[in-house]
Amino acid sequence: MDQVLIASLDNFYENSVSVQDLNFELAIPKFRENKVSLERLSQIVDTSSEKVIQREVDRDKISRRKWLLLFKFTVQLFKSQDVQYVFIKLLNYPWAIMDDLDVLPLNATEELKALEALHKLGFELFQFRLLAHPLKIMAVEAEANVEQKISVDFYPELLWVRKKVCDTEIIFARKRTSSINGIEVPVPSPEDDLYLVGTHAYNHLKFTLAEILHGLNILSNNSNFDWDYLYNLATDYGTVDAIYAYIKSMDVYSKFFRKQSTVNEDILVKFQRARLCKKIDSWFKNKYLKTISFPICISSRIACIYSSFYHCGTMLGRMPLSELTNDFLSHYLVLSSKIILGKT
Repeated sequence: MDQVLIASLDNFYENSVSVQDLNFELAIPKFRENKVSLERLSQIVDTSSEKVIQREVDRDKISRRKWLLLFKFTVQLFKSQDVQYVFIKLLNYPWAIMDDLDVLPLNATEELKALEALHKLGFELFQFRLLAHPLKIMAVEAEANVEQKISVDFYPELLWVRKKVCDTEIIFARKRTSSINGIEVPVPSPEDDLYLVGTHAYNHLKFTLAEILHGLNILSNNSNFDWDYLYNLATDYGTVDAIYAYIKSMDVYSKFFRKQSTVNEDILVKFQRARLCKKIDSWFKNKYLKTISFPICISSRIACIYSSFYHCGTMLGRMPLSELTNDFLSHYLVLSSKIILGKT
């Protein structure tokens, strides 16, 4: 199913999809787990006779259409209100499924301005629980279908739960305008984009195929990608393990399915100087020596336990103790939820 998935989505992969290779019941969770739309599969093979998968294809069409409508609406609203913001974690892959819009406002004033505008137009506002920042707010259309609600999520700071990965000022200083679905919107620089997607995915202990293809698209479309900046940013915020795991995933994927890698080999060597990156490298060699499956699930021992001490050790003295405590605990929140759900 992984080869079918990749053959469906990656034009650089030489193998084609055969109907005989397909198990539609397995295809649905595989595409879902990797944040990619089953619409793509329906373009390659005839799914109309398979009611179960065709229903999921239609569901994805509706979801992607709703996301695009909300995206256009939000851009127009923020422009009319002169909100200073950047869209983050927008996956630059045509078949990616996104169930929210992630907004990084310049400051609390800009966030409140945006929230007030949305609330006046019928959006309900919700706060997150369990370690969440008090201004981590989700705005949802009040009359949206419960099963397919697409939210506008506000990040008051660059915190994954409460793990600090960057400062807002850095992203805004390097932001640029990009055309997304024909609409000009503010987005992070290519380096910051890759950094934010990588650290966020690592926080969830896995890299989906959509996130890997997104990263490879960034590298393919930016020949002057600043690897040194990325390395220095990761070093400064104690996230070299997250970024190394992300670019290592892209490197392993490329060598398996594209026969060559666009990841800079010198930067891999540079990251490998860190002890934690050496552990990640060893883990990759043992886990994916002969084959690779998606999503790539990172060892919780590395991404939670080792990472919590490494990251918080780097941030020690740069954050109030209460915030650093929340930062440390954030490393274990996803792991705890997986244990409760029996998914470890």
